[in-house]
Amino acid sequence: MLDICSSLGNVEIFLIGLATVFYFVLRSSDKKNLPPGPKGLPIIGAINELKSAHVSQDFPRLRKQYGDVFTLRIGPRVNIVINGHKALKDLIIKEGESLSERPHNAVFDLVTKGHGIGGANGELWKEQRTFALKTLRDFGFGKRSLENQIMEEVSAFLDEMGKENGAPFDVRRLISVSVSNIICSILFGERFEYGDKRFVSLLDLLNIIATGGAISGIIPNSMIWLRHLPGDWTGLKKVMAALKQIEEFTKEEIERHVKTFDENKIRDYVDAFIAAQKRQGKSNGSFYTDLQLQKTILNFFGAGSETTATTVRWAILYLIIHQDVQEKMNEEIKRVVGDATPSLSHKMYLPYCEAVITEVQRIGNIAPNGVPHGAKNDVHWNGYVIPKGALVILNLTSVNMDPETFPEPDKFKPERFLDADGKFCGKNKVIPFSLGRRACLGESLARMELFFFIVSIVHRFILRPEKDGDIPKPECILGFTRSPKPFRFRAIERKGWKRAML
Repeated sequence: MLDICSSLGNVEIFLIGLATVFYFVLRSSDKKNLPPGPKGLPIIGAINELKSAHVSQDFPRLRKQYGDVFTLRIGPRVNIVINGHKALKDLIIKEGESLSERPHNAVFDLVTKGHGIGGANGELWKEQRTFALKTLRDFGFGKRSLENQIMEEVSAFLDEMGKENGAPFDVRRLISVSVSNIICSILFGERFEYGDKRFVSLLDLLNIIATGGAISGIIPNSMIWLRHLPGDWTGLKKVMAALKQIEEFTKEEIERHVKTFDENKIRDYVDAFIAAQKRQGKSNGSFYTDLQLQKTILNFFGAGSETTATTVRWAILYLIIHQDVQEKMNEEIKRVVGDATPSLSHKMYLPYCEAVITEVQRIGNIAPNGVPHGAKNDVHWNGYVIPKGALVILNLTSVNMDPETFPEPDKFKPERFLDADGKFCGKNKVIPFSLGRRACLGESLARMELFFFIVSIVHRFILRPEKDGDIPKPECILGFTRSPKPFRFRAIERKGWKRAML
């Protein structure tokens, strides 16, 4: 036996050990009446059943075969995939107490360390979500002051677009900086210049995380041990390297705030958090640690800027492809807004624009699987058991691209969201911000930003492809988010356009 062990390398011994563990884990989970799904093989689970480059692309086929709620074993991990509006509401809303946890022993443990609003559980999550909502309201959420702040940032963004003078360009970095500046003003009390290399580098790192897929991917979450092998099979090492650099940025911002902190002048979210630290201390039992603040800042950047910027890019791309939609939008904007600056007071009178934005959210499908959930305890549903510790995947694509709700779902048709009288309707048929207790905290901010950016762009510019007649295709990069592949276009200032006073 010693001779055999000595002849084996460390990797082989490691894999044999894993196989033994997997065997007993799989046997124990077989005792539960799990939802149906592919049986799979020892050690690797159902990997052999997957046919697509990204696991979620197999979900429609597996749903058709096994039903709205199915089990997908990858390695030792039991993954439960939930499909369709009814099943999602039945489980994620009605069973929210049991299925609103974040998963343990997976990528989330590495990325979040159980902190932030997105990664915390239990009392820490409840306390921090409550604190965040209150603090965000204090700094403008739902108030006219935030609307003015967004309008000013959008105006600066449009001026930067105008500097291209109708020449082809890629808007990704520009829109990322602009949208991020809005959340930065709330977090740090300041905005960054568009040419700030340090800030642009930070946003590039966030893009690596968003397009990598390691955080929400089933395989890296189910087979976390792959990170110990040579290479970067799941992209997790690249994500972790990007996170390390982002953490340095957040630490510097926190240190700057600590040095200039004045309890009589709370400037922003970070100051408000530091004030809470001073009141409650930073002991191990405190909810207000430096780590918690660092991870919350990362959550705000990821959920509060990257996804919105990606949605605006999808909007630009679809409006380039569908010139008729772009012109219908502009006609409605001219009729309602005229030469004024678009504001929230115009929103209810712009039903076609609202329909376009909602259709962009539907077909863009930015977060196809949301963020992984975890089962806090066994949940009984339709005669099956979703076992404690299972990783729960919300297949939001099954709602946003449902052919029964949206005939020809792959076609861009804003009219889906207009009734016979031309009024905006059907917004609740789409799930762009997830649902249940873990729904996006910044939904109201994101909706405001999308309205101002998309309507203002069409108000001022005609969007054209890089070359006349060369219409781009709506191809995507599928990672943690679903983002458009890089594309260039021309933004031509409309004749007769003139700046309105804010």
